[in-house]
Amino acid sequence: MSRTAPHGGLPAPLRVLHLLSGQERGGILRVVEAIAADRQARGGEAFIGTLGGRGDSISSGRRVVRFGRRRTLDPWAAARLLAFSRREAITIVHTHNVTANLYGLLLSLLRPQLLHVIHVHAHFQQILLESQRSRVKRYLLLRGNALALRACDGIIANSNSVKGFLVDYGADPEKIAVVHNGVDVSRLVEDARLPCPHVESLTMPRDAARPGAGDGRRTRLVGAFGRLAPVKNYPLFLEAARLVLEKEPATFVIAGDGPERNELERLAGRLGIAERVHFAGWVQNPYPLLASMDVVVLTSIAEGFGLVLLEAMALERPVITTAAGAVTEVVRDGETGIVVPAADPASLAAAILRLLRDPSLGQALGARGREVARAEFSDQTMCDRAEQVYVSAMKRQWRGAPLAHA
Repeated sequence: MSRTAPHGGLPAPLRVLHLLSGQERGGILRVVEAIAADRQARGGEAFIGTLGGRGDSISSGRRVVRFGRRRTLDPWAAARLLAFSRREAITIVHTHNVTANLYGLLLSLLRPQLLHVIHVHAHFQQILLESQRSRVKRYLLLRGNALALRACDGIIANSNSVKGFLVDYGADPEKIAVVHNGVDVSRLVEDARLPCPHVESLTMPRDAARPGAGDGRRTRLVGAFGRLAPVKNYPLFLEAARLVLEKEPATFVIAGDGPERNELERLAGRLGIAERVHFAGWVQNPYPLLASMDVVVLTSIAEGFGLVLLEAMALERPVITTAAGAVTEVVRDGETGIVVPAADPASLAAAILRLLRDPSLGQALGARGREVARAEFSDQTMCDRAEQVYVSAMKRQWRGAPLAHA
């Protein structure tokens, strides 16, 4: 099948399959849904495919395809994926995690005319090393992804930090485009106005019988959002919470779920702060809860982007983050938030106390954060840059060859 690229652009109709493992929640899904919706708006077609799982977290209205994977490398799932890509004349398979990247590699080998774009959302090597997969599976995934990165037609890194990791991992720098995650501020504000039971219970006036908290004002909230995994370093959040609570009353909120939840609940008990820590679990729409926070904290050891920081900024919440990975590409210390050293609970506690005691500072940081989110990290900018990656990948694959419309 021959193709012709229109003057510097993409052939129409472009048909894109975004491929996921099916276990994703949160930030990756929001990015995928935005790029898929933009492709539809441009007159093409976009599907979201899940290798396994049911894809229940994907917003309703999306064209979701499930391939029924039962193991890491499932030949039947691969066969269904190949058949679907042929039937729907998929032009680009855009993969979004380490497992999907392997299936994208296989698909591009079986259909050489297909473009394969890999979207890297995190420093996946560290995540795999911390995962519960067997050593053999981790090795195969790491080696397979190294091959996929070399063979693919284009790579999106969601930060300069992730790009640096990929270059060190052996990816061709010429293939890598940095496309920062984006947010739709207006939509976030609308979503934040929806009812949320956690917000109602957490924002009740403080109990007058509680020592030091009898002034009738609502409880001040300090929140951390994300999966409960070692790389997020929630023990640092809890250790800082203990130091803060020695001086100021507040409620500390952890929204998310994951393998560390039980251990974190036990740690809160050992630190003597269990009554002041609320584990919200997985929240389908976290934005009402995020918007209710007086302070939003990220304590990661490594971070591919830190989308929750950008979302908090868009909702005018003051943020505090450890200096990890790409967060300094999002948060400007003293301008849109506060950056503290990693693994330093005293510094983190001091920053939290500073914002709790000086609401005007939090308001100023939040207001500037929303300005930056609108101006520099919009959804549309992200989608436009992803589209440019498609153009570059197509030119790279067919350089020097005559192309004709599909």
